[in-house]
Amino acid sequence: MIKDYISLERIRYGDQFEITVDIRGDYSYKNIAPLLLLPFVENSFKHGTSRMLTHPWVNLDIIIDKDFLEFKLSNNKPEQNSEPFIKKGIGLNNVKKRLQLIYPANHSLTISETEMSYDVYLRIALHEAGDKKSSEDVFQTNRAYELA
Repeated sequence: MIKDYISLERIRYGDQFEITVDIRGDYSYKNIAPLLLLPFVENSFKHGTSRMLTHPWVNLDIIIDKDFLEFKLSNNKPEQNSEPFIKKGIGLNNVKKRLQLIYPANHSLTISETEMSYDVYLRIALHEAGDKKSSEDVFQTNRAYELA
């Protein structure tokens, strides 16, 4: 889904921006909560690329290493920015709540802002689709997905 979203943005911006996408590792049989990463990518365009007058860029690295997913996203930001990135809208707050519900002790999220860029780093513990879980674990996971 992220690749499709980026393809749409490429059509929108044409050759006016630089985007680097690097997805490494074996993600077959690995699951994460649906639409968990997309809000970060959307924000990189909404609060970064769309406000740049010249040379907008986005760098996305997704690394699957054994039982972990690492998501690194950076984009440049406009020089004139009146509001801090972390406090905008409800999208990021919703993602944080979903992470707490679905991956309570199995994730780390860092969102930062520098003079030149916005940066997101997310690390999530992954499970294979066929992992054996107790019925209580399955119930708790399903309930967390419903709440999210």
